[in-house]
Amino acid sequence: MSSDLISFRNVCTKNNSGNYILSHVNFILHKNEFLSIYGSAGSGKTTIYKVIAGYVEFAGEYKLYDKPISWYSEENINSINGKIGLMPSSLSFEESLTVLQNMKIISSNDSISPEEALEICNGSNLLKRNFMFLNGVERIKVYLAGLLMGNPELLILDEPSGELDEDRSKEIYDILERIYKRGVTILVLSRKQKFLSYSTKIMYLNKGRLI
Repeated sequence: MSSDLISFRNVCTKNNSGNYILSHVNFILHKNEFLSIYGSAGSGKTTIYKVIAGYVEFAGEYKLYDKPISWYSEENINSINGKIGLMPSSLSFEESLTVLQNMKIISSNDSISPEEALEICNGSNLLKRNFMFLNGVERIKVYLAGLLMGNPELLILDEPSGELDEDRSKEIYDILERIYKRGVTILVLSRKQKFLSYSTKIMYLNKGRLI
């Protein structure tokens, strides 16, 4: 079986004015890698995330688990159901619900208990907290734990530490390193250069081109 989990070949996207957002982007994410795609604001990182997640149209070739993304119709999407966890840059929660209820909304299934998932994310103390009073880093921990409940093989994260300061960003990247060491392949799209050292492979995105 191929170790290629995601591959882009000459992937391009354009904005409404016809200008390129992504221009002939090529990369391969192999199983057991921690790949960081680094770029400044406006470089196209979130567009890569949206292509992977199926939110935007594109030209070129995008394969997921060595099959063209067009192969994943409703009939065969179950072949990857639960294998991939997606974390957007802007996290959405139901403020009126509990931590556990929010985790269950995020999770594809309950392969891992919420207690175990939160422990992996250094959030064991969060399960019985009032969700409305959680701070930024705690909310990110809850989202990551919700993804981990599905026991994914692959995590794709757009700006995983958001607007957190350096110390709290490090806390999130330490958690990602722990998740990676548990055998989860990780793709991070980020503008925070300081944390590239956590990666096993780094690529740089500039004005829609990988260099």
